[in-house]
Amino acid sequence: MMLGSHPLIPTEFPLKMRLPLAFLVSCVILLASVSAQVSNSQIDAVFDSLKSTNAPGAAVLVVSNGKPVFRRGYGVTDLRTRTLINPVTDFRLASFTKQFTATCIMLLVHDGKLHYDDHLTDVFPEFPAYGKSITVRNLLNHTSGLPDYEEILMKQYPNTPDDKIPQILDAGVLKSLEQQAAGQFPPGSKWQYSNSGYAVLAMIVEKVSGKPFGQFLAVGLEHGVSLDFADRGDGDIRPQHYAFLVSEADFDAIYGRIRDRGLEHWADPRLSRPGEINHNDGGRGVYFCDPAGHFLEIITRPYGSGS
Repeated sequence: MMLGSHPLIPTEFPLKMRLPLAFLVSCVILLASVSAQVSNSQIDAVFDSLKSTNAPGAAVLVVSNGKPVFRRGYGVTDLRTRTLINPVTDFRLASFTKQFTATCIMLLVHDGKLHYDDHLTDVFPEFPAYGKSITVRNLLNHTSGLPDYEEILMKQYPNTPDDKIPQILDAGVLKSLEQQAAGQFPPGSKWQYSNSGYAVLAMIVEKVSGKPFGQFLAVGLEHGVSLDFADRGDGDIRPQHYAFLVSEADFDAIYGRIRDRGLEHWADPRLSRPGEINHNDGGRGVYFCDPAGHFLEIITRPYGSGS
């Protein structure tokens, strides 16, 4: 599953002004019920202003009764490559993931391995003296008074454009905080939103559990199956286009499963004909995405084999 350094729950926090276009907000719309009178074209019309091949956009998901009824991408992931956003495009979730970090801490407390009133120096004895009065509860509630690591970085790189200041991971945040002599205010005396606090919480999870943050929380499924952490290594996973030549009978079976599961699909690679198939080369073809974002295509006739 995706936690920690994995894309879904990143522990890499960019500077406030450095959010690239590739990580623009993804629109997720969850509806308890969707009227039968509301068609896909009506939903699509709501996002007309986002339809573009050269401007940022969003991915939209509408869920009704636990089943996806509308999935569509609008705009591009970034202005350099102009890669089109599709229903499975990954977006940087940023601070949305703080709730998962907090949940990991709560699980450790539930198991008796950690306490909310433990101090920062109880977990990291090498932390400076100002950490003796900072509790896990302070970190969770944004009342720790920890220095803002982004401000520390800006001071380390004066007169440097934001996009030239190196990004920093949780371990780097902790190390930077250990080099400070004092906090911004006495712990518990005021509330101040803190990215530093949640970077430290992620490191607490690693220290107390003995596991990398990404491996700590596996998602349990039925029948003893779990979704575990997988490290993608250096660099991003690049979505690929895979075309499969299949028989007419196999096409019927595959397309039937696509429709039964409500998967978004298109007749063309530009995603301009949703819910349709094509008849290129006198055969049939359809495009759809797998969960990893790969663009899949099934065709019954080879490219260029017919009229």
